[in-house]
Amino acid sequence: MKRFARCLLAFSISTLSHPLNAMTYVMMKDQDLRFQSSSVLTATVASSRSEAGETFYELNNVSYLRGQVATGKELLVLPGAFAELSAIKAGSIAQVTGMPKLPISQKLMLFAVRRADGMIQPMQLLLGLFLEKQEASLRWYDRALGESEMLKTDNAQFASLRDASAFENWAKNVEEPSTDYLRPGWKELRAPMAKYTLLRAGNNDPVRWFKFAGGQTENWFATQAGIAGAAANVFTSVNNAVSAWRNDAASVISYTYVGTVASDPGNDSPNNVSAVIFDDPGNDIAGAFNCGTGGTLAIGGPWFSGASTPFAGQNMRTATEGFVITQEGAACFFDGHAGADGAETLAHEVGHTLGFGHACGDTASPTCASSTTLDDATMRAFAHGDGRGAVLRQDDRDAAFFLYPGQAVVDLIFANRFE
Repeated sequence: MKRFARCLLAFSISTLSHPLNAMTYVMMKDQDLRFQSSSVLTATVASSRSEAGETFYELNNVSYLRGQVATGKELLVLPGAFAELSAIKAGSIAQVTGMPKLPISQKLMLFAVRRADGMIQPMQLLLGLFLEKQEASLRWYDRALGESEMLKTDNAQFASLRDASAFENWAKNVEEPSTDYLRPGWKELRAPMAKYTLLRAGNNDPVRWFKFAGGQTENWFATQAGIAGAAANVFTSVNNAVSAWRNDAASVISYTYVGTVASDPGNDSPNNVSAVIFDDPGNDIAGAFNCGTGGTLAIGGPWFSGASTPFAGQNMRTATEGFVITQEGAACFFDGHAGADGAETLAHEVGHTLGFGHACGDTASPTCASSTTLDDATMRAFAHGDGRGAVLRQDDRDAAFFLYPGQAVVDLIFANRFE
């Protein structure tokens, strides 16, 4: 069994690699989002293509509600790529879990900022991107936050759906403070789901590190400059986050924090370096985090191979590398509870690099009110912020046991013919 796993790993290294990410954020007020953006517009997706680490959407029917108006076509860019949209070059692409693949003809409302190359990005990533939905005479906007993690409950009302016409009218009026376009009662109730969730690749395969079962370790680094302005020791937080998963007694997870690297090792292509990259040096996240207004705190996930490997009765992709990127300005949040809030956030993001989704609290998982066990998980979609730091709770341990069971447990299952 171990020889079989090693052979598959050696084969999959030569195939395509992709990363999965899950965005972490603190909810913002719409007026703060509007203030930070250079323009607000509505548009329709006309076409899409991917190259390496980004996906580009050509927009039609562009209507500027406020701000900078451009002539000609607008090109929206989101981090991450999709194999079916890519003329694959250099042997690798990047897929970002939590970044939606926008379908052709999708109508959207965008709080935008323009890059130096003329393309537009949504301000604060998915916080600035609203998708229009319609049923009968009802038309509304919702964010496609998917696997993303909301830290704290500040400004929770802005997680609501928005009446489309009223929201558009609000965006046109710079002085309008009212939020009477919010429609919290329009949210659909979600059916209960099984405990813990797994991140999914583009074809819905889970992602798993197969190297651990063969006795191999994945080393983790952090960029040596740390987080600008942080009082807490962020390197201790990284070590604690990595160790929380490695020290789980029932699983074979083998992550080790080994120290710092001089600069960003790069996340746009695989480079055999798993790292926590502080302060978003590659500008993957537009804007900056602000503890007063919120914003995106971090993204992270695994690179994985293009080939599928059977495990636990289903096909899984082989994880080959991991990364976490923190946003500029995150020091104010990471310093919470003498650095424990930063350690909890990093433990959550490291969990995503192992292939775990959210235990509860997002559109791909049950509500956290449905289970005290799910609500207590480090992998729930809301940081506890109670000073617990980098710890695993029961649902986190259950997920680790499922995806990375200790070899003694695997041998026992096969010996008893439960396979």
